Amino acid sequence: MVTTSDMITYLKKAAQADVDYAKALEANLGVYQKAWRQGICDGLSPNDPARSLWLTEIAFVGKVGDARNVYMTGLGNASMLYTNTTLDAYAVFNAACWTASDTYYNGMYGASSAYSSSMRSANKMYARAGFEADKSHTLAIFSAAKTEAIANADADYQIAKSNAAASKTASDSATSTLDSLFSHLGNIGASGSSYDFNAWLSEASSTSATLTTLNNTETTARNTRISNGNIQLGNLKSQNALTRKNTDAISDLVWHGAIETNDANYMVTAFGAATTYMTAATGLGTTYASSLNTAYDTYMIAESNAWNKYVKQANRLDQAYSSAIAQLTANPNFDAAGYVQQVVASQSSGGTGSDVQPLARIKNYYTV
Repeated sequence: MVTTSDMITYLKKAAQADVDYAKALEANLGVYQKAWRQGICDGLSPNDPARSLWLTEIAFVGKVGDARNVYMTGLGNASMLYTNTTLDAYAVFNAACWTASDTYYNGMYGASSAYSSSMRSANKMYARAGFEADKSHTLAIFSAAKTEAIANADADYQIAKSNAAASKTASDSATSTLDSLFSHLGNIGASGSSYDFNAWLSEASSTSATLTTLNNTETTARNTRISNGNIQLGNLKSQNALTRKNTDAISDLVWHGAIETNDANYMVTAFGAATTYMTAATGLGTTYASSLNTAYDTYMIAESNAWNKYVKQANRLDQAYSSAIAQLTANPNFDAAGYVQQVVASQSSGGTGSDVQPLARIKNYYTV
């Protein structure tokens, strides 16, 4: 996999190869310029007056070529300094962009995970609270129905118990009357008693009338008790049904309140989770954009500074080379290459070459 570092290394090597090619081309051009002149010079006789002129020109061209080679070296160094500085700045910019991107996407992943977790908790809470509300509502309804059934059964039991007690009282009264009548059978013919069978029959007839009256009275009372009991039971059942209805209504209100509270809690939690997520996302987006802008501004400043330095170095080299050639033209013994080399050395040490003393003008050119 090709990385940004691999690409930058390739570009640096490609740029250096271009510079080396340009320097070699310039050097070969200098060799060629000397060679064809030397060929003409070698073709002249030793005594030819033009020979000395050719030798002078060859020496001049050689010094120009040497100065040109030094100039190209300095220009290549300045160009590579600009290229390397710019590419290094781009590497820093690229790394900053990736760091900002990683920070942004990791942050977004964390925010999304937190949002999902909050929503899962909210859903779980909502489901649990809804289930509890439904369960409580159902239990309340069953409890009300149970209470109603128990109250109805108890009322029915109490009325039946009261009726049974009244019936027992009437039955006990009749039994007591009969027991008294039959106990008198033993008195018939008793010594010294005038109580005979006829007297007992008379008592039995009276007792029969009494029992008939008791029976009629009990029948009427029993019917009255049953009627009143049914009315009382009906009233109690109606009251119990109303109580249950009211209890159910209260249970419904409680259930609806619980459901509404649960809905409100869920919405608050969901809104809070969404707000937290959006706040985090907005902050991450702002930080990401700011990081990119800062990285880009830093890169542009570095590139601009590198370009300005390159322009200054190139201009100083052009000035040094032009003045050196002018001096060489005026003075064939002038070390043009050495002067240009001073500027190149200054620039290689981090300067622009401005610390090298410029050549003073004489006549139309320069002199030392």
